[in-house]
Amino acid sequence: MPRQQPAVLINHPPPVTIQTIASNPHPMRLIKYKVGFIVGVALALFHALWLVLVVTGVGQTILDFIFKIHLLNNPYLTQTFDLQLAGLLIVITFAVGFVIGWVFALLCNLIHKKK
Repeated sequence: MPRQQPAVLINHPPPVTIQTIASNPHPMRLIKYKVGFIVGVALALFHALWLVLVVTGVGQTILDFIFKIHLLNNPYLTQTFDLQLAGLLIVITFAVGFVIGWVFALLCNLIHKKK
C-alpha cells in the first residue's frame, strides 16, 4: 500500500478573471491624501525640471521651439532665476496638485461607492 501524503491546507485565492473582477463587492477605494500627494509631487517635479531648464538657459530655447513648430511668434521671455520665486512655484504647484488629486480621489470614491 503506497504512503499517503499528509493533507496540506493552503488557502489559495481564487483565480483572477473578468468575472471575479466585475463581481467584486468591495472595489478598491482611493486614499485621498495619498493620491493628492502623488499628483502634487508629480506637478512639483515637472516644474522643478522647468526651473533647471531656466537656470541652464535652455528654457528660452525650448519656448522658442515650441512656438515656432506651432507657427507662432514667441511673445514670452524667461526672467533671470530667482530662488524665492522658484521655491514659491514649487510650493504652489504642489498645493494645486494635491488639491486636484484629493478631489479626483473623492469623486472616484463617490462614483464607485458600494451600492
